[in-house]
Amino acid sequence: MKDSLFNPLSPTRHARWDNAPRMEAVAQFLIKQGVNKIIAYALAYVGTTLVTGYVLEALSPKMGDIGNSQGLLTNTRQADAAQEIVYGEVRKGGVITYMEATGTDNEYLHMIISLAGHEINSFEAYYLNDQEVTLDANGFVTESEWIANSDKKVLIKPFTGSPTQNVYTTLNAISDGPTWAGKETGDDTNFRGQGIACLYVRLRYNQDVFAQGIPLITVKIKGKKVYDPRNSTTAYSANSALCVRDYLTARYGLNSDGDIDDTALQAAANVCDENVTLAAGGTEKRYEMHGVLSLTETPSTILSKMMTSLNGNLFWGQGKWILKAGDYTTSVETFTLDDLRGPINLDTKHSRRDNFNVVRGLFVSAADDYVRADYPEIRSTTFIADDGGYENALDLELPLTTSSTMAQRLAKMTLYRSREQMTLSADFSMRAFDVQVGDTVALTISRYGWTAKEFEVVGWNFKNDQDTGGQTVGLTLRETSSAAFNWNAEEQNLKVNDSTLPSFIQNGADGASVVAVYASDANGTGKSYTPSASLTYVLYHQYTGTSLPAISSITGTWVKFVGDDGVDGINGTNGVDGINGTNGVDGINGTNGTNGTNGTNGDNGDTLVTGRVYYQVLQSTAPDAPTATSYNASTGVFTGLTTNWATTQPSVQITDTSVKEWSSTFTVTIDGETSAQTIAFTSPDGAIQVSADIESDNYDGAGFDSSGNRLTPHATEGWHIDRSSGSAEFQNAIIRGTLNAADITAGTIAVARIPTLSTAKFDIFTGDTIGINKGQDTAANTGDVASVSFTPTAASTCIVQVAASITCPNAATDSTYAVGFEIDVNGTKYSTGSTGVVFDGGNNNPRPLSIAYAFSASANTAYTIKCTFTQPYGRSKQVTATSGSLTAIFTQS
Repeated sequence: MKDSLFNPLSPTRHARWDNAPRMEAVAQFLIKQGVNKIIAYALAYVGTTLVTGYVLEALSPKMGDIGNSQGLLTNTRQADAAQEIVYGEVRKGGVITYMEATGTDNEYLHMIISLAGHEINSFEAYYLNDQEVTLDANGFVTESEWIANSDKKVLIKPFTGSPTQNVYTTLNAISDGPTWAGKETGDDTNFRGQGIACLYVRLRYNQDVFAQGIPLITVKIKGKKVYDPRNSTTAYSANSALCVRDYLTARYGLNSDGDIDDTALQAAANVCDENVTLAAGGTEKRYEMHGVLSLTETPSTILSKMMTSLNGNLFWGQGKWILKAGDYTTSVETFTLDDLRGPINLDTKHSRRDNFNVVRGLFVSAADDYVRADYPEIRSTTFIADDGGYENALDLELPLTTSSTMAQRLAKMTLYRSREQMTLSADFSMRAFDVQVGDTVALTISRYGWTAKEFEVVGWNFKNDQDTGGQTVGLTLRETSSAAFNWNAEEQNLKVNDSTLPSFIQNGADGASVVAVYASDANGTGKSYTPSASLTYVLYHQYTGTSLPAISSITGTWVKFVGDDGVDGINGTNGVDGINGTNGVDGINGTNGTNGTNGTNGDNGDTLVTGRVYYQVLQSTAPDAPTATSYNASTGVFTGLTTNWATTQPSVQITDTSVKEWSSTFTVTIDGETSAQTIAFTSPDGAIQVSADIESDNYDGAGFDSSGNRLTPHATEGWHIDRSSGSAEFQNAIIRGTLNAADITAGTIAVARIPTLSTAKFDIFTGDTIGINKGQDTAANTGDVASVSFTPTAASTCIVQVAASITCPNAATDSTYAVGFEIDVNGTKYSTGSTGVVFDGGNNNPRPLSIAYAFSASANTAYTIKCTFTQPYGRSKQVTATSGSLTAIFTQS
């Protein structure tokens, strides 16, 4: 099965680089740039990122791709299947990784079905064609439809994937078991299946029992055992927080064992373990995770699916993963205007597209034998009314939830939390330094009508103001309330939390308000709060109090805001560069107003066309400049263009550098008023076309062939550039860009430009055959590579490199052999270990194998280096290394 990439810092393991846990990589980069180690780690830690959570995912339809549940309840045959991880309790099929028919007329069919890429806790039930069956003490199915003539036809042997299990030993002990056809020596005894949960099934043919063919075989299992930091034990648990921690720390996950904030995670685990009383009676845990994750998905997708199971948020900050489950927490700090260190950015509402008022979707129903089903829809008529009667539904799929009641709680919490819409970002004083993402804080700002209004911290970063030298903490806050997390809360509980922000047309200072009053004339006749076609004068009146003053009491200087007797009509401006001037905008009629006059048209601008023409005859001297009588701007064609001149470039190629291609640039000016044309050509310029090699007149080498291979003899004078391959040969060269040294012939290279180094010597030795195996049953089954000897004149660093192509005649298909090298430096041997190499039997394709070893060499000391090709003896197939080389690179300072 495929596994995730091992390196947790690799951005290729994340859907977005800015979501990758990159603190270590950033810090190490800063250290390499000369930054103090402590400062480097401090800089890498300051900042917290919301990696995934309901805030990000709830607004994205199909955030948890539930897939086809029928696909989960199938068995597939696939040569390159993805590794699957099972958390909680699920029913599933698997991948058929072994199938064999044995016995008289192939009466027995043997199958091994791999279920999970890890040890599971237990098998809970077995199903044949969706019917649950019972196994006897020997593993035979006891239901009558799977028995004929008192002969039980189906045998099932489960393997949990424990580190001590041995599939081969178990199956080899049963009667009429598999024969492991096509096996290589050792393949059968080595087939233990440790760390792979699987199922062995044997079917004994009977035309009545198997009239419908091979039955569908599925099992209900309790999945992975997870570590609980609360009691330091590893055991089966469906606790969502513990499952998230397992993925973050697992090798196939993010491999971040030391980067977990276990204090926050234990709090989240406690929330998940809370008992919730159900309306139908009984209780269930608040949040559990039950489902299958495929490692074909990116870590960000997997974590997003996990967050749906606990309505939680996952953060990366201060060098730790921080998990917060969907649960209300009281505010840890209260801030006022005195704590702000900059302007406030406040988004009060979502767009209508993101402001959903109905939540519906799918989950895998445990009550319906783990088939995909709809959970009860959460609909709010109050929210629909608030949204102008427009229904906007969120399709929230819950791929890791199997309880209908739990799915309803998650859906309602998602809806209610999304209706807390205000998002605020601002810079705060250092009082906010101890606040972390996931905390709840309170804001008291009177101008917004907020008194200890609660917000959830979803973003945190530390800032250093270069202008003032002060430090601030930037917070991004999302409106929240306890009602958003309460299953029993109703819409009105959320509306109590709504803010009454000041009107944008009433924004007076010092407690005063301003209102716009309109009138029909400069005396204030017909004054009103609402303008109409007859009200053309305006007055902004400032008042104090909570209600508008009487309209009759408002007096002041009235200002006309539209045209006055046509005086305000705007004349059109002159056109610029051929663009006609626009008509004047009519003045808006005031009392007895008249329309403004039309502006005059501007002059049309000239049209310019530029290009190049080519002389069609290649010659050594320049031709006369071309002329033409007219030019068609639509078709790009000249009329009357001088003979031998054209707009197309000639296709003839030359090798004689005395013969040139001649061209001239042209400019055509077309008058915008009269359409008259002026055509101007420049004096011809000559260029050389090259279609063959270029070389100096004293070059004495044979150059390169058509494939770019150097011919002999090599040149001793001059230079040469091969046109067909691009290969070149020079005596000396100065390179001012990138030099690719992959094909540089071994020798001595001056490296004076490299800091602290003056010279370096590279010696490459190549043998025709490297370490061919001489035997199969003795330890001395290897041969030596040609030795490398060198005596450095100064202290050096030596890098030993060995590369070879290896073959294995008659290897079985997909057979793996452990092979490697052993380095001998002046009689001291160093093992480089071995690696498993897979061979494809039948074509004997060579496989590459390489190693590198480095050591410090002393000055004026002779070194002899040998390399031995190794293979554990006792194998039935001989592995041979051929066409390899041993390279020793001594770098002298």
